[in-house]
Amino acid sequence: PDDQVMDPVIEGETPFLETTTVTITCATEGAEIRYTLNGQDPTAESTLYEEPFTLTESATVKAIAIKNGNSSAIATKVFEALPRVATIAEYLVFDDNDVFVFTGDAVVTYQNGSNTWIKDETGYALIYASGQPEYSNGDVIPAGWCGKKTTYNNVPEIINPTGLTVAIETGEATPVVKTVAEITAGDVNAYYQINDIALSSNSNNFNIVDGNNELVGYNKFDIAMPEDVEDKTFNVVGVITIYNNKPEFYIISYEEILQPVVLNRRS
Repeated sequence: PDDQVMDPVIEGETPFLETTTVTITCATEGAEIRYTLNGQDPTAESTLYEEPFTLTESATVKAIAIKNGNSSAIATKVFEALPRVATIAEYLVFDDNDVFVFTGDAVVTYQNGSNTWIKDETGYALIYASGQPEYSNGDVIPAGWCGKKTTYNNVPEIINPTGLTVAIETGEATPVVKTVAEITAGDVNAYYQINDIALSSNSNNFNIVDGNNELVGYNKFDIAMPEDVEDKTFNVVGVITIYNNKPEFYIISYEEILQPVVLNRRS
């Protein structure tokens, strides 16, 4: 009909990172567009749309087109601002598949292929994705990147990251010294050093023996392990993962602790 007013079309990115630009159009020539941002239905007294506008927070945009006293149906689009988290502890409480923006600085503890382990003052995390920038121990990943939380084999991971940029500064990434008895499944993705231990094997699968306590180890990163471990003592550095619901140690490096030589003196 000649008096029909076409429905407005609301366009803009959602969910969005930081900001999104909203554009509203109507195919009916000469129709004015009125809109709201609070989810209420717009009327002829609502805000007049004149040009694209920017959202920085989540909003429900509703729009109506009006011409010669005739109105279109109401168009609706929900714009979702990605939640911002400043710490790893905040990220860890998310549900799987939640997407977020990380607004804090994270320090790299170790990177190998698609795996990048990070830390801050509140905890540890693992970023899993191909095509990441190359990072070294101590590199600070600048804030403002986006990721999705998931859990793989009981290990929380950050996947599908966007906005990761090269490090612009270096921070502190020293492993925390722990004993085998102190390590639990709650330490997943932690960057630890265990001192004065024995190794039960030099293969990819081995046990880290600390007195009467043992921790399963795995040479995930193909470290050149010592050929002979019998009667030797080591310090080992690595990250904690979960296997069969128990903590496991991915070794990054080791150091053999040389025992002092005792010389027999003649009387």
